[in-house]
Amino acid sequence: MSDVRTADARSLVHDANVSFTCPHCGTYSQHIKQAVDRQVSYDLEHVILDGNRSSVTARHVLMSCVSCNKGTYFLVRLDPRPPGIFEIVHQYPLSIMATNPLLPIDLAPAVLEAEKCLSVGAPNACGVMCRRAIHVLCQDKGAAGKDLHDQLKDLKDRNVITPDLWEWAEELRVVGKHGAHPEWEDVSMDDADYAVRFLGEVLRYVYVNPAERAARKLKETSTKK
Repeated sequence: MSDVRTADARSLVHDANVSFTCPHCGTYSQHIKQAVDRQVSYDLEHVILDGNRSSVTARHVLMSCVSCNKGTYFLVRLDPRPPGIFEIVHQYPLSIMATNPLLPIDLAPAVLEAEKCLSVGAPNACGVMCRRAIHVLCQDKGAAGKDLHDQLKDLKDRNVITPDLWEWAEELRVVGKHGAHPEWEDVSMDDADYAVRFLGEVLRYVYVNPAERAARKLKETSTKK
């Protein structure tokens, strides 16, 4: 069983059980492969192998979360050329963070785009969108400073984010620059995966946790009356 936060393409094809963060319940849990009507492999594109025309194929995979019993669909691309490349080209649904109603309306599109970039294997674009999301957060919280570095420091100094979250936000700022500048090292899929997870934790601390605590406090107060 794979031990990854996001689903690993090779494991999705070969393993009966894969662990990743469920996009429905947000729990890092084991997922069990479900039977589909047909294990379809079909042509995505044609390549030339040893002078012969061959096909790059795809596999449908449906995984069921043991925590909430809901399913996640993957379309996995299989490249027959050595060493044999497995790539997730589509996932549904994506992470629950982008659709969280507690996020500001201007922030949600950037988060969703970052998650989409990760799901289709576009790590550089994912890094750029994670950085954009952090920049929108700074604007929403009225951060002062001439650039994103100074704005993030302002949020830390005002205790909008903790020192630990500031370090994560700084990583998102840097990974976004890597994704945007061709002279810098490319963003890897692992880096993009961590970036999306770090972004989710920052947003949860800034927006989701305070709203949930306030709702809980209001409920407890009304119960005592």
